[in-house]
Amino acid sequence: MSTIETDNMSISISSIEGSQQKSIKNNILKGENLFYVDIKELHTGLYFINVIVNDVVLRTEKFILIR
Repeated sequence: MSTIETDNMSISISSIEGSQQKSIKNNILKGENLFYVDIKELHTGLYFINVIVNDVVLRTEKFILIR
């Protein structure tokens, strides 16, 4: 993720049913930022990941996890 200034960021993973499965809060610095999300505890299923910066959802992606 690239940003032009330091911001507050969170990543949220929710199941297809809408229940939050994981949430990570972090500060992002000006420039390029790379984040890894540990999903070992998630089960097979369909999930949504949201990237939120300063309380604004910047991106939502759907992913399928198959174990």
